[in-house]
Amino acid sequence: MRIFLAACALVLFLAPHALYAQSTPASERPIAGLGHAHMDTSCSPEVSADFDRALALLGDPATAKTAADELERLASEPGQHPLAQTIITLQAKEAQAVAAHAAGDEPRVIAMMTNAVEIEDSIEALSQPPYPIIPAHELYGTILLELKRPAEAAKHLAEALKRTPGRPMAVYRIARAAEALGDTSTALARYTQFLELWKHADHDRPELAIARRFITAGGGS
Repeated sequence: MRIFLAACALVLFLAPHALYAQSTPASERPIAGLGHAHMDTSCSPEVSADFDRALALLGDPATAKTAADELERLASEPGQHPLAQTIITLQAKEAQAVAAHAAGDEPRVIAMMTNAVEIEDSIEALSQPPYPIIPAHELYGTILLELKRPAEAAKHLAEALKRTPGRPMAVYRIARAAEALGDTSTALARYTQFLELWKHADHDRPELAIARRFITAGGGS
């Protein structure tokens, strides 16, 4: 099973953070832990393109599991700021879900992502951009969409947008979920919103083609 683009990018971006953590004492890490406060992680076209490259690197379940296990180790290190440890633990759960998805272990995917969203929901306010490069609800929705569970996916994606508004790929995937559910009006609205958010993206992005095709057809197949 191929790992979906967003999940692959999650693990790819975790790698340099793991190296940073290995060379920096836990007590000296910033409160954001292994977060990305310095970069725009709202799934811009450029970041989405990185997802494509990540896919080629992390299609191997063993590679994904190795990255996930490293995050689990980092999360258990003593002496960390409590919020940093919470965020690293959240990322570890996300990464374990990615590894399980790559291995085709759906029950473990659900268990790990349930844990991840519970941790995320316990945090009063996520940073903007969020500490995990992909918020847990968005990642869970993406996985559920791949597992052909669009109704559940839509709920998690909507929750992601409540906490971290304006994330283009969350908007796009809500449109995909709505299309799968036969909710034409929601799909049209969300595809239209997505095209506006990505109006400066490269025109050959496949997500743009899918959105334009659906809108042009008036919601028809």
